This record gives sequence, C-alpha cells and structure tokens, in this order.
Amino acid sequence: MQRFSLRLICLIIILTCSTGLVFLRKNKIQPAVSGINITGIPLKIAGWIANEHSVQEETKAILETEAVLIREYKKDGQSIWLSIVYYRDSKVALHLPESCSVGQGSFIVKKQEVKVSDHQRKEFSANKLVLNGNKGNQVIMYYFETNGLKTASYGAMRWTMMMSHIKSKTSSAGLIRVSALVDETEEKTSSILRNFLTDASPIFTKYLF
Repeated sequence: MQRFSLRLICLIIILTCSTGLVFLRKNKIQPAVSGINITGIPLKIAGWIANEHSVQEETKAILETEAVLIREYKKDGQSIWLSIVYYRDSKVALHLPESCSVGQGSFIVKKQEVKVSDHQRKEFSANKLVLNGNKGNQVIMYYFETNGLKTASYGAMRWTMMMSHIKSKTSSAGLIRVSALVDETEEKTSSILRNFLTDASPIFTKYLF
C-alpha cells in the first residue's frame, strides 16, 4: 500500500512537470495578444502617405507580441520608415533599436537625446542614433510611450508601467521608431524625422493609449 502511494505521488509530479513544460513552451512560441488593432493608425499623416509592409510571424514571436507595425511613409520624394512595437503586459521587455540596427556592415557613430514637440507644444525626449553603413548613412529616432509618458528613458518607462500596474492592475507600452537615409545632411534628415513625430506622435497616443 505504501509502495502504491509512492508510485502515485511520483506519477502526479511527472504529469505536473510535463504540463508545466508544455505551458511554458506554448507561451514562449506564441506571441501575446495585444488587444488593439495597431493597423488602425492612419496611412496618411500630414501629407505623408504610407505603404504597409507585412511582418513575419517569426518576428512577432521574437518580439513576443502580435502588435507590430512596419510602414514606409513617402512625401515629396522622401521616405520615412516607421516601426511600432506595442505591449499591453508590463512583464515583457522591449527590444532596443541599438541591438537590431547594427549589423550587415552598419555601425553606430553617434547617439544622443533630442527634444521633440507635439502639437500642444509639449516637449518629450527621444533617442537619436546615426548609423554609417555600406548601404548609406541613416538617422534613427525612437522613444517609449506608456500611460501618460513619452520618454527616451527605458528605465523611466518601466518605472511608470510598474506604478500603473500597482495602482490599476493594467499597464501597456509601445516603442515608436522612425528612420530615414541621409540624403543631403544629417541635420536636415533629423529635422524631417522630428517634424514627422510632431505631427504623428499625438495620433500614435490616440490609437495606442
């Protein structure tokens, strides 16, 4: 009787561990559901018209979210690439553009924090990266947004999410990234990106938060 009980306990432990491994594997492979329609962000913003680009399921799995947007906005012969990655769960860590941008002959030559004004003349900080590469030089600007905060600081974003989660049990965040190849000068390209964010950032807030 005692030997039978011991076997039963061992069987329960094995089944429990197996179920746990299946659950963890399933949640690791399948991206989290975002709960929003990120493609609802307008294709036309301040004269810029976008082409939608599909996002591979493998990319969504790596980023651990279904809410990934990649678009190319064009205006007057210029192109701006927009990427948005949105999470509704504070437990997920965002992938920083620095790690995704370097490679295939590109390297970062400058990183600094810049100020961007929205339509209400409220300033927020964004990160600016300048990349040199064999496919041309590139300027990238990105920032994080969570409930009531736009910031260049990943730490500030995580802190705000944590406090929001404690107070309301809900939290969400997004990584907004724009980039363009340097056509004439770095300063001109940076100005184009900054002006685009001035027009577009209130729209992103409306649709994401």
